[in-house]
Amino acid sequence: MSTNLPPCGSIATAGSTDSSTASTDTEIMSPTIAECSAANISIRGLGDVLAHETDADDEELIPVAKAKTIAFADDDASVDSDYSGDQKPPARNEPEQVHSATSFKYKPVHHTQDKAQDHVASSSSSSLRKRPPKLGEKKLGFVSQMYDMDQKGYLTEEELLMREMDVEGRGYLTKEQVYEIVKQKLDEEYDIKQYKMMSCWMMGFMVLLAICGFGTSYTSAILSKETNADVESGAVLVKNTGKVVGFDSIGDTLGFSELSDAEYTERKLTVLAEMAEDEFNEEHAHRKLASTRAATTILFDQGKCSEKDLEKIVVKCDAGNVVNIERTWKNADGTKDTDYDTICGPDFTVVSKKGPRKKSSGKSKNTGGIKVRTTMQQIVFKKGPRKGKNSGDDDGDMVSFSCNKGWCYASGTLLQQSEGHPCSIQRGHEECRDGLICYAGESITYGTGVCTKFAKNRKPGQFCDISYGLNACTDGSVCEGNLKSGTVYVEEPSGKILGMGICSSALLTMRAKFGDICDASYGNDACLDGLVCMDLKGKAILGKKGMGVCGQKVVREVNYKGARWYVDYDLGTNREGRCVRDCPVGAFNNCGGNAANYDEYFGSASECCEHKLWWVNKASCVIDWPVLE
Repeated sequence: MSTNLPPCGSIATAGSTDSSTASTDTEIMSPTIAECSAANISIRGLGDVLAHETDADDEELIPVAKAKTIAFADDDASVDSDYSGDQKPPARNEPEQVHSATSFKYKPVHHTQDKAQDHVASSSSSSLRKRPPKLGEKKLGFVSQMYDMDQKGYLTEEELLMREMDVEGRGYLTKEQVYEIVKQKLDEEYDIKQYKMMSCWMMGFMVLLAICGFGTSYTSAILSKETNADVESGAVLVKNTGKVVGFDSIGDTLGFSELSDAEYTERKLTVLAEMAEDEFNEEHAHRKLASTRAATTILFDQGKCSEKDLEKIVVKCDAGNVVNIERTWKNADGTKDTDYDTICGPDFTVVSKKGPRKKSSGKSKNTGGIKVRTTMQQIVFKKGPRKGKNSGDDDGDMVSFSCNKGWCYASGTLLQQSEGHPCSIQRGHEECRDGLICYAGESITYGTGVCTKFAKNRKPGQFCDISYGLNACTDGSVCEGNLKSGTVYVEEPSGKILGMGICSSALLTMRAKFGDICDASYGNDACLDGLVCMDLKGKAILGKKGMGVCGQKVVREVNYKGARWYVDYDLGTNREGRCVRDCPVGAFNNCGGNAANYDEYFGSASECCEHKLWWVNKASCVIDWPVLE
């Protein structure tokens, strides 16, 4: 039977409960506080000591201790549960009450030495204490405690995230979950790296903008000191030299006055008269325009502008500005077609020839006296540099203005229309480039047409180009045209028949009239007496088959073997010329027709080729071989 001892320092009076034994009250002294302190047993740890006791004397205390231990185990096993039990848990500094089979109470005896020892014991265990739970905070369960890395009694934000990922309550994370964590971390690091890189690029771009802004301001300050702006031309000029360093790229448009039919005919006759009066003058504007492209076609005037407007154009062109001219063509129904041509720009060269000075009654603001103005005589706008021409340059792309009585008339290849552009039908091909004819239909002879080009070997019934000669239509048909139709005309001053006709396969009659199509196979009966069937180059087609045009045969007494030689520049692939005899065409070998007064004569074909056509192959210098000297 075990003996229940009173608490340390208490005095109890026990009486016998056995009725058969008479006993008196006996005073039993409990162990002193000093003795309890010497045993180093605290009131709080008494339950744990009793839980491990197995002596027979403590049989009644063991169940109480085990019950307490089991209660804590059940509480820990619950996941994130609140504190178990209805009773309020004791404070950490208060001693726990241990209940045994016989309840007893004690009153601790206060002693200074005992208090000091208790203070030392409580201080040694303070480092093992945990943070008390806050109001509303749950106690960590068994699984949550496995994520408490420092055993601090609560979970940090990182530990809580790990706990939330463990939805199955394993107490650890799987490889897949760890992989997702690592992947998310690497993605975040990559995003941060990209953000840093973008920030660096933005900072660099801002620095570059700042440098550019500073450079622009500095350059503007320098240019404002060393350059001037020409208000009239819009160009930027150097103060010291006056050279153009900048220009306005926006083109200016000038209204170009088209010539009426009467004015066009008058200007055309004037040019022909000037050239006929001084046929050896190679400086004539229209002859120079033709010679630059090795052509005999005269480029007549296509329009006009006032001399004042031309002076403005020269100023703008010298400054490198782009100047366009607006041209209009009247249609038969009263409507107009408009086209634009560029006559100068940065890649153009301006060549001007001044005329005599004229006095004006107005006063000049600069001199204060009578204003003297130099009139324009001739202005040429040439595409490309003035000197140092390359072999690939198009030397013929130019426009020339000839001024007279306040008006300047323009002509040149820049004003000739390309294929598909408008033109005047009544002026034939003169407004179109080489090889093109103005066409608007067979029945339309007046108004606006389109510059076009017909192919060779056209079929019967199709339109054809008479300039192709016998190659204009297929075999057995010929290109027929009528001078009265307005689509066929004679070119001045060469006398060639040009224009548009229709391929006809009708059987040609014998003894055709002058200018009509003839069949050379008829021989002397192909044309009327005094006429000969010849090709469009004026060479007689004798003893041959083919189509031609009836022309007049010049007959004169001449010693063919002693005929002089000269150069006919209408012959050749590129019209570079061929050496021919001064005799009627077709009358003898290599006869090129009667020579003009300005032609230079030579005694033999070899002499003509060596002096005039030395760059041409000897076999190509003359037409017919062998050459009979």
